[in-house]
Amino acid sequence: NPKGWRQGTANPYADFNDVSRYNSRYSEYANSKDAECGAHDSQNASSDPKSKSKKKRGLFGALGELVIIIAAAMLFAFLICNFVIQPFVIPSGSMESTINISDRVLAEKISYHFGKPQPGQIVTFVDPDDSSRILIKRCIATQGQEVDIRNNKLYIDGVEQHEDYTHGLPNKQLLGGVEFPYTVPPDHIFVMGDNRTNSQDSRYFGAIPISSVTGHAICIYWPLNRLGSL
Repeated sequence: NPKGWRQGTANPYADFNDVSRYNSRYSEYANSKDAECGAHDSQNASSDPKSKSKKKRGLFGALGELVIIIAAAMLFAFLICNFVIQPFVIPSGSMESTINISDRVLAEKISYHFGKPQPGQIVTFVDPDDSSRILIKRCIATQGQEVDIRNNKLYIDGVEQHEDYTHGLPNKQLLGGVEFPYTVPPDHIFVMGDNRTNSQDSRYFGAIPISSVTGHAICIYWPLNRLGSL
């Protein structure tokens, strides 16, 4: 017996040993129960209809956000094309060689809300003979100005015009077109293609109303080897 113990007396560490064994067994029991409860909760979570419903709501929410983003992008593109800037593909050679067939052109739509087209600017406008088409020509004269063609030369208010962009092509009157000299009516502009020998323009259908102008052509953006301002 350890020193200080007498035969028949109680072990002074007995209670401590019993408590220690109890705590150890309780800890093992508690851990096993926690594991069972965790497995049970996990099983319940996977089979819980509410959990599946939340997953479905999360999927639908993600799809809803995607739809909203796509719709917003489409709306933004619509607003840009209708109120700010619009791209065009040139189908004819009436503006050669300033703008060639298949060139991609950008036309801005803001400046003409604050001012009117000026001579020398290239404009897009609704075709007077077909409202479903947009044409592109150069503004030659504005309201009140007199346009005349004599000896294949263009005159504005009696002054002969020297236009480098026509590359010396003759200005011809068009069969069945307007009579010259021609005075541009109020709120109208007189437009002509730079390719004066292959353009049906105001020489044929007369001046166009400013209200039919849809934009101011500002640059060629494609092909890249023709990239530049107009």
